[in-house]
Amino acid sequence: MKQKLILFDIDGTLLKGQSKIHFNSFSEALKKVFGINTSPAEIDHDGKTDTRIIFELSKKHGIPREKVLPKIKEIYKIMSDFYKNNTSLDTNIEPNGDVEKLLSILKNKGYILGLLTGNLENIGRAKIGKFDLNKYFSFGSFGGISEIRSELLENAIEQAKSKFKINFEKEDIFVIGDTRFDVECGKKLGVKTIAIATGKYSLEELKKYNPDYAFKDFSEIDKIVKFIEKT
Repeated sequence: MKQKLILFDIDGTLLKGQSKIHFNSFSEALKKVFGINTSPAEIDHDGKTDTRIIFELSKKHGIPREKVLPKIKEIYKIMSDFYKNNTSLDTNIEPNGDVEKLLSILKNKGYILGLLTGNLENIGRAKIGKFDLNKYFSFGSFGGISEIRSELLENAIEQAKSKFKINFEKEDIFVIGDTRFDVECGKKLGVKTIAIATGKYSLEELKKYNPDYAFKDFSEIDKIVKFIEKT
């Protein structure tokens, strides 16, 4: 059996609902570092990395990129600490229906599962940790690595090659996500893309970006698994 690498987004894909605590972590950090009152709600944030959101919010409030860069690690730390200290209050998120069933099936088949998310690592791990989903993912690529999602994908692939000593073919790498950015980053690197309409994008909207396959939700487990197996 050829080995497959399957990379999952978190927000809107593994989990549904909007994390108010994650939102508030941006507000907390940018207020402490730059004295501005802001929120990701001010911009189109779906599918963007945390780093990109930080840059866009700062720019919107007149703070140029060159002033943000020296402070970026400080911003990451404030955000991560804020989320860690308030994780128990993050009651607006939960796993998407049937997603853990899919993860279990894929893991039992011996496929390699990883995270590909715009979340900062500590925040992303804490989010899915609330539902004991970290056990499915021994590695991941997170939003603190780059503001560009395709660079996160490159990082995830390199991590997997190094960790598992497998030189994956592009046809055996799958990106599963709920936004155009998930599809676009996968297509840019020539890997397989599975769009899942469990976030704010409808199935019809996702199909406009030409994913290799698109599903309404994870109830279509048999079709998803069959697509991965036969690709």
